[in-house]
Amino acid sequence: MTDTEDEDLRSRTDARLERRSEEERMARLAKTLVGLSPKQQRRLDLDDGLAEALEEAARMPNGRALARQLRIVRRHLRDGDVDAVERDLDRLLNPQPNLDAPKKTAAADPMTAWAERLLEEGSVESFMEEHPEADRQRLRTLLRNLSKAKPKAVAKAKRALVAALREQ
Repeated sequence: MTDTEDEDLRSRTDARLERRSEEERMARLAKTLVGLSPKQQRRLDLDDGLAEALEEAARMPNGRALARQLRIVRRHLRDGDVDAVERDLDRLLNPQPNLDAPKKTAAADPMTAWAERLLEEGSVESFMEEHPEADRQRLRTLLRNLSKAKPKAVAKAKRALVAALREQ
């Protein structure tokens, strides 16, 4: 079958549904692009017209003006390479870890290993036996802060404990 025969076999409803789903895809992409910060937008490889439309949309208040600007952004998306923009956006929003980079392990940094050990044990006594000059009160406080830290603050609390262990 040729392409024209395939098109003849498609119903008008199927064609309409396909156009509608493509337009919804463009609308979601336009809304996502407008929601990005200017710095993130610059990291994407966007053509000039689309970049200008996004800058203009960022200055718009919510409402009819923004809806009109989103339609303009969608028009620029249709004229450009949507798949490339989606790939770039996916890479920006979901960065993949560099698999070639050497991995840091706790064994590479003895103080990070100590921090893990202290967290497992729940006390600083084993560290104090090897490092009697260490500030016991400060280490206990940092360990307690780490154990009580909320999920977002765990990394910061752990860095503080490791830094304190390095000072000892």
